[in-house]
Amino acid sequence: MINYLPLQTSDQKDGLAQKILNETDSSVKTVGKLFIDLGFEPIAHKRTVLGTGEIDLGFKLQRDGYLVSLILEVSKHSYDQNRKIDHFFSRWSAPSNLKSLLRDLHVPGGKNVRLFVDMSRDSKDADLGSVQHHLKDPELGNRVLFKDDIEYFQTTLASIGRWAKSDLLSYLRVPTSQTSVKKEAIQFYLEDVPVFCFISDVRTLLDSCYISRRLGDRKGYQRALNESRLKDIGREIEDRKVMAFPNSIIINCEENLTEVLVSRQECPKPVEIHLPTAFCSCCVVDGQHRLLGFSRISEAELPQRHLPVVAFQKLPHDMEVKLFTDINSKQKRIDSNLIQDLKADFDWDPTLNFREHTEKLIVLIARQLNGKGPLRDRIYFGGARETRKEKITLSTFVSVLKDDQLLGGSSHFWQSDPMSLDITEPMKRTKEFFSSLLGIFAGQQGAVRFLLGNVGMRIVFRTVQVLERNNKAGVVRIDRDVFLQDLKDILIEDLISELQTLYGAGGKVEGSKRIVKEFKNRFPERYKALEIDFRRLPSHHPGHV
Repeated sequence: MINYLPLQTSDQKDGLAQKILNETDSSVKTVGKLFIDLGFEPIAHKRTVLGTGEIDLGFKLQRDGYLVSLILEVSKHSYDQNRKIDHFFSRWSAPSNLKSLLRDLHVPGGKNVRLFVDMSRDSKDADLGSVQHHLKDPELGNRVLFKDDIEYFQTTLASIGRWAKSDLLSYLRVPTSQTSVKKEAIQFYLEDVPVFCFISDVRTLLDSCYISRRLGDRKGYQRALNESRLKDIGREIEDRKVMAFPNSIIINCEENLTEVLVSRQECPKPVEIHLPTAFCSCCVVDGQHRLLGFSRISEAELPQRHLPVVAFQKLPHDMEVKLFTDINSKQKRIDSNLIQDLKADFDWDPTLNFREHTEKLIVLIARQLNGKGPLRDRIYFGGARETRKEKITLSTFVSVLKDDQLLGGSSHFWQSDPMSLDITEPMKRTKEFFSSLLGIFAGQQGAVRFLLGNVGMRIVFRTVQVLERNNKAGVVRIDRDVFLQDLKDILIEDLISELQTLYGAGGKVEGSKRIVKEFKNRFPERYKALEIDFRRLPSHHPGHV
């Protein structure tokens, strides 16, 4: 006989969650905590149905009249796991046992999934051949997760918070409901395929969308989440630096958006659609990082944030995958130089957007120098009629002046007030530097080509930062023209060939060290005290190259 309990109060739910978090079995605790953090409501912990057996954990998910319950057994012991899986599914798939358990948990009317969590094996090492009769039909509701699956969803949770729940529900193929919301859309056609374009609030999209990932033997197609890219997008959204995304996100809805399609002859045409809102009812084909970047935003704000959406309805999986590969193999990124140039036309508050403010000042300097002076027509901005040839790229020009703190940063060597919008002082310093460089290296085309190239610019300006820091600390006193003349004397063809192989952030540091080494060999009296480890430099009065 089963003793029925009253429905749980809020205190009882919290108490049950606390019991799970205090569980002495580390595997049960780990799995339980993951489901709690994902937003599942605990309904059972070490629950026994008299005469039938015990379950380790139970959870439910309920929204808009939709209810799904998950019955879990967690095992960390490696011995004969397939036999345990067989017993678990056999016991709780039996209709009479399942009915008793669900009534005991007060979830008798919803969908349910039985989940065995094998914490002794990774998915790639597991052979489930002997229990395939429990797993081959998804409609049976039997699923298995392994240790590496749990670790994956823990990582995803850390990246995007409880919105990782959609990933888990999709992977477990949890049955969905039929809820939807009305939207005004524009219908059109791509070849013979109907497509719908509309605007949706981000909350609805995060609730209903999932990502088709390649996990284990599952043939999803999306790449793994790039956590650094996700954080960058999230930070831009939080700081309200992103006013709009350049592309719509593209989704494939697993239900019809409209029962009656408009003919091609009438399109494009405004229509009313019913956008599915159930968990995992829409698959993100393109734009996962744009959408999931909003996972960092407070939930209260999500309904006020919106994204443009292009939606397909019931697109076959092979066409969905082809659409994904076409988008990601044929699209061309916007030129980073053009982006830098465009961003400089915005007003950036230096107290809120110091990096963008500094970049804007450098772009304004680049525009003036490219118009007249030593760098006339030598800077590439990424415009439609420009050819790059051997020009300095704007992105490199911005990078070397900003990253080496000649403008901006805590040192801002070439500007007195980094918060000022006035570029007179840094413009003068920058122009004088390039005028001297081109004057001293006049006639040495190979050296000039190297110095104004991406690799050479990064190495030389890193060396300028070294000299500025040493001058400021009073360790040496070397002015700009002496430095450039010494650089001319050591920059022979063999050294240029060596330096040209040094790419990236690490390469510019190594290149700078190589130049300083040559300075100390050729001009020991002038450079013997030069310190390349900034941590060893004392604080002192300013001086400039």
